[in-house]
Amino acid sequence: MKPPRVCYLGAYDPAYPRNLILRRGLATQGVEVIECRAPRELSTAGRARALLRRFPTLAGRCDVILLAEFGQSLAPVAWWLARRFHRRLIIDAFTPIYDSAVYDRRVTSPRSLAARRYRLIDWLALRLADRVLVDTDQHRAYFVQEFGARRDRLHVIPVGASREWLEAPPAPHEEDGTLVQFYGSYIPLHGVDVILRAAHALRGRRSAWGFSA
Repeated sequence: MKPPRVCYLGAYDPAYPRNLILRRGLATQGVEVIECRAPRELSTAGRARALLRRFPTLAGRCDVILLAEFGQSLAPVAWWLARRFHRRLIIDAFTPIYDSAVYDRRVTSPRSLAARRYRLIDWLALRLADRVLVDTDQHRAYFVQEFGARRDRLHVIPVGASREWLEAPPAPHEEDGTLVQFYGSYIPLHGVDVILRAAHALRGRRSAWGFSA
């Protein structure tokens, strides 16, 4: 059976690990991936207009639309395009917009109008998609409990690691010290404070693999 052709749609950074790894993973399975990308500097409305103009020229080359990470606000547009051109819609919900804005980054209070808007964005995206991707079992459980999403529509695809990270030469370090490497954007969700506390707690210890800590 011939693998489906996927249109990767959204206003995403093509070098961002999440979509980079998903696109590469699809390609290794023989899936043709075409991109329909709106400029990230545009507003949500501007991004929607750009995708509405661009996708019809690509519709004949795909069987499935995959809305990229952090694109929940574009879910209504992706849904309309999927129905208009009779395509399946997969949304990479990745992490919850509502939880990230309200409880992780704390850009607004839980009772604000903005918080209600973020919540509606997540709620609607979960119901418009034929299938939803998330990054962890915990986020799948969160979407089920917090938004009443159907568990059978949620599929966990771990973030993974780009092959470029594994090709980097080993970093030099002092023999009697501890080297801790972190890759991320320092948002609270990435838990840098936990990493630092753990490194501090392990000072002077030697692990089972013979590394000093």
